[in-house]
Amino acid sequence: MKKNRMFKLIMLVMILGGTVKATAANWHSDTYVIWAQKKDAPHQATVVSWSDWLVFGNAVSGKPGVRFLINTLGAAGIREVWWRTFGGGNTLYSSKVPDVTNGNYAGQGADYGKYDSLKDAVEYAHKLGIKISAWYTPLEEAHGWADNVRSRYTDLHKDMWDRNIAGMPTGAPSMYYKKYRDYKLALAKEMLYCYNIDGIVIDFERLGGPVRSDLWGYLPPMVNGFNKHYKRSGKPATNDPEWQAYRAEYVGKFMRGVKKLAEERKRPAEMTVIFPAGKDLTAHWDIARWHKEKIIDRLGLIKHGSKWAAPAPNLAEVEKQYQKSYKLPISVILYSLQGSNQEVKYCLDRAIAGGVKNIIWFETTYLYFKHRYALPTAAACPERIKLSSPEYDFSTGGKLELVAAGDWKISVAEKVIAEGKANQPYHIKVPRIASRNRLQIECTLSGNTPKAGIAIQGLIGTTQVHSNAQWISSQGQVITLAQPGIPPFLAPLDTAIAGGVK
Repeated sequence: MKKNRMFKLIMLVMILGGTVKATAANWHSDTYVIWAQKKDAPHQATVVSWSDWLVFGNAVSGKPGVRFLINTLGAAGIREVWWRTFGGGNTLYSSKVPDVTNGNYAGQGADYGKYDSLKDAVEYAHKLGIKISAWYTPLEEAHGWADNVRSRYTDLHKDMWDRNIAGMPTGAPSMYYKKYRDYKLALAKEMLYCYNIDGIVIDFERLGGPVRSDLWGYLPPMVNGFNKHYKRSGKPATNDPEWQAYRAEYVGKFMRGVKKLAEERKRPAEMTVIFPAGKDLTAHWDIARWHKEKIIDRLGLIKHGSKWAAPAPNLAEVEKQYQKSYKLPISVILYSLQGSNQEVKYCLDRAIAGGVKNIIWFETTYLYFKHRYALPTAAACPERIKLSSPEYDFSTGGKLELVAAGDWKISVAEKVIAEGKANQPYHIKVPRIASRNRLQIECTLSGNTPKAGIAIQGLIGTTQVHSNAQWISSQGQVITLAQPGIPPFLAPLDTAIAGGVK
């Protein structure tokens, strides 16, 4: 009886015109959550450590979990993803390189040898028009401490372990050995040639456990080679610039190999190097030399605030300094683990006011757990928006399904035909109008919302209606943020597991 009464109510509203709340629609794969991007908005990217999401219990494994993460960041106006490909020394994608350790975490329900998160992430990000790069940490063979997610390669090749200044084994191989460099290059080639990534990000802050430092690189043949070249004797000082550059040259051989692979792809990939601002030269990297050799396409500057992983208030000043020195595209990393929302917002606002055009949020887990997705949303998306559809023939009317992140109203020929509240799916009766016309939608986001967007689909006459990037707005370029039917649209998360857009 209840189902019958609901059916009659829906039919009555459809006949008379207006709206009725509905259960989640069977959303079509051609329907997108759309919004305009502010004309002066910075380009926002973010780091995704899917393994961290699984550890903290706020995502699920498999395609639903990957799409949940990308949908969430996309709905906040973020247009680029750095997808983590290694956790310590273990892959977070399905690698076929010999001696590699594919991550397998029973507690997370994640076996990366069987499920390829990178493949699904690339496919779905590109579907939304979001750029995606592989975030690669080539110097990390364990994470945090020596036996945490340690690579099998390390213990299979103890003959290649580096030595520290005291002559003791460091527990990780040295780039001095060509065999080790070739192994790391094989992994880079696999990411570049087996996945349609847009770029590769080489991270020189994550240096393993124990941490690689200037105390490393004291292999006897390296010390002997340096002394012979510079006509010296004994052990050089750890912070001697010539000795730092000499050791970094072996990592430079690896970097030249990656650059060659990136350039020789059918679709060349952008090569980004991230490192701590103010440390351009160490035993493990030489930014000035690599820039001179045109190895680097973009710099990613790491700057911590008052605490590790706290936001820094002087990102604009740091960016200007490096822009003057290197004249390269620069992205600055904005940390969001430490500090209050007000502190993170202050640092973000200062960076934007100072002219920073490329911001990397580090990282999605922090944005989610600290309830900070409203910050990138506000930076990218106008609070109020007017959207216009393509033209349709309204002579026979139609019917639509709609869901939006804010309160909305929809008009045709300057007449309001329906209106509704945020985060509720609706069915809409479209009246007959004897002309071709456009749907006009106005939508207003509530304050501190973690997402923007509106999705609409249905039929007008015999023409399929799907919200997509062909819609227009005077407030900026219309972009595809996400897809409806996948959280955070029409949540909860179990909806994504059971259904959503196929």
